[in-house]
Amino acid sequence: MMTVEDILSQVTNWLENPNVELHPDVIVLAKDLQNTCLHILKESSSREGVNHYQAHTEQQFFLFQELLATIHPSLFNK
Repeated sequence: MMTVEDILSQVTNWLENPNVELHPDVIVLAKDLQNTCLHILKESSSREGVNHYQAHTEQQFFLFQELLATIHPSLFNK
């Protein structure tokens, strides 16, 4: 299970990766997911509050990751 912090970190890493020029639509989706994570962390006054949104945010992340793997497979080829 990924935490909201993990998701935020991974999305930020993808956005800041100088070796990949992300598709403009991917950038929009990544920034939206990044903003969702930041909003959850800012507005939730407790760990329970963050956990309340955990499953939904994780689901969004995995859908985004599938899209990203389709458009930019080089990010996942190690």
